[in-house]
Amino acid sequence: MIDTAIEAAREAGKLLRLHLGRVKDIRQKSGQEKNLVTEIDRQSEEVIKQIIGRRHPSHSILAEESGRKGAPESEFTWVIDPLDGTTNYTHAFPVFCVSIAVEHKGAIILGVIYDPNFDELFVAERGKGAFLNGKRIRVSGIDSLIPLRRRRKSGPCDRTFCPFPHARAGGPANGIGGNRSGLYGGGQV
Repeated sequence: MIDTAIEAAREAGKLLRLHLGRVKDIRQKSGQEKNLVTEIDRQSEEVIKQIIGRRHPSHSILAEESGRKGAPESEFTWVIDPLDGTTNYTHAFPVFCVSIAVEHKGAIILGVIYDPNFDELFVAERGKGAFLNGKRIRVSGIDSLIPLRRRRKSGPCDRTFCPFPHARAGGPANGIGGNRSGLYGGGQV
């Protein structure tokens, strides 16, 4: 399953990079003023679902845009956020990711987060640890993120200025991956 999750995340990430800055259809989710969805969210989700469906046709899928599909009696459920950070994406702010998890009997056993802008692939498997691009990572020993000691130097924002005033620095998965890799807290991995 880990190979399926990685392939799906990378393929969806390619699509996201290809269309960054070219979004044409932006809509609000029903009753959720600040929760956006684009045609790229839907396309990315379809790419992921096709890959999972080919390799694991008996599994169910819970996807952010289309809901639950597949075999409801399956012990395995794939949980998909095809574009975590849609608001950033709509502003062409390159802080977003693809998030995929697998549940077995209700417990998460596998998670993959792919940031296509930095080609960072976070993989965690229950009982086997977490990895960034194949290298083991650990939770930082830093108790506080203040003062901020280390930042991504290749990004468009620094502590005092950001040319993307409506964007926020990533969705939940992006923050989790960044914190665990020590990007925001100065921790050693």
